[in-house]
Amino acid sequence: MFYTCLWFLNPPIVTAQESLPLLEQPPILGINGIEFGFRKQNVTFEFIGNADLTTPVVGGFLRWTNHYRGSSIPSSSVDRDDQSSSLQFEAPLASQFHGLVRGSWLLTQDSRASGLNSLQRLNGAAGLAYRPAPVFHIEGLAGIESTTQLGIEATGPIALVKAGLNDLQLDLWSVRGSALADWHQLDSRRTNLDVDVRTDVMRSIIGGSALRLGAGYTTLKREYFTTVEGGASPLTVEGRLENRFTVDADLSYAASSVVTFGVLGALQANAISRSFQESAALVPIRAVKRTLGEFLLDLEGRIQFDWASARLQFGAAVYSRDEQNLVSPVHGITEEDLES
Repeated sequence: MFYTCLWFLNPPIVTAQESLPLLEQPPILGINGIEFGFRKQNVTFEFIGNADLTTPVVGGFLRWTNHYRGSSIPSSSVDRDDQSSSLQFEAPLASQFHGLVRGSWLLTQDSRASGLNSLQRLNGAAGLAYRPAPVFHIEGLAGIESTTQLGIEATGPIALVKAGLNDLQLDLWSVRGSALADWHQLDSRRTNLDVDVRTDVMRSIIGGSALRLGAGYTTLKREYFTTVEGGASPLTVEGRLENRFTVDADLSYAASSVVTFGVLGALQANAISRSFQESAALVPIRAVKRTLGEFLLDLEGRIQFDWASARLQFGAAVYSRDEQNLVSPVHGITEEDLES
């Protein structure tokens, strides 16, 4: 239940894997500068190369960030590189509107001979940001990306929309929300999609009591190459679709200056499915869709006593998880094969 408590104190910020390189990057160093070096830990050499530089350019500003981690084990001839570099340009166009140009390069590679241990993404996008007030912003970008993995290079369009609402005051309530949606067509066979929405409403009550209600929805769609024996091609496309819906609440009631009651609760409904784009006569699993459905309940109650020199807390927790696994035909598989 400790993780649940952290969830309610710090609700998650919306992020998405597919468009993460094109979002505004968090601070790398905390200062305008460059950092590099290496160290040796046992038999492993580790290398770092970080940068976060911002400079005024043509009525706006240009920012370059770089994050590099490398490792080497000379005795085993194993080397690994993880590189992430981003270039961002922003300039005001009109009142509350800003022009955006962003690009990034990501590289992950390992000296071990496996295509799964090498990934490269190179992209660029342009768009607009609208910031009418400190508590609200929205931005949208569209561009193109080249992706290389498993020795296959693919180039396709990418687009994203991101919005945020930060502590909007409505009477006695404070509203916070975030949303992000992105779409990336790698090629004619593979398309990735993210939708992530989160909102929270909070109210502080006289006497130290507080209430928070929250809800979130996430969709993650991934289509990727995988190897399954028995197909006409050594690489086939497998799809994974994940939908998650969460409702949660946090109530803290100060009965007196000494006694406080608290309740934390969350309900989550998830549906995760996997299937292949094409079937194979000798591989029945490629002719079906597998779906996992689950329902989770997480509930905690507590009573807390506070004195000038001591604090005492009692609590009880309940956790429940129900799971259902289904298999359904998608490529004309017979009932006999499905039952087997």
